[in-house]
Amino acid sequence: MTQALTDKNHVLVLRGNVKIYINEQEKDGIVAVISKGQEMFEVQGKLIMRHAILYLISAEEQDTAEKIKRGYWKCHAGKLHSPEYTDCSC
Repeated sequence: MTQALTDKNHVLVLRGNVKIYINEQEKDGIVAVISKGQEMFEVQGKLIMRHAILYLISAEEQDTAEKIKRGYWKCHAGKLHSPEYTDCSC
C-alpha cells in the first residue's frame, strides 16, 4: 500500500509559470467558480484573477512535463528514463 505525502495532487499554473499545488477540494472549488464566470477568486490566501490561469492539471502530469523538459524520455512502455540512458529494456 502506498501512502501519499500530500493531498495536493493538482497544480494550478498561472502566467509567469507560477504554480500553486492544490488538493481535490480546492480544484473543485476553482472549477465551480470559473464555471460561474467570476473574475477573481481566492486560493490558499492568494487572490487570483481568472484570466491569469494557464491551465489546471494533475501534479503527476506536471511532474512528467518538467522531467521531459529536463531531458527525460518515454520508452515504448510509457516509462520515463533519465537522459543518460539511451536504451530501454522495459
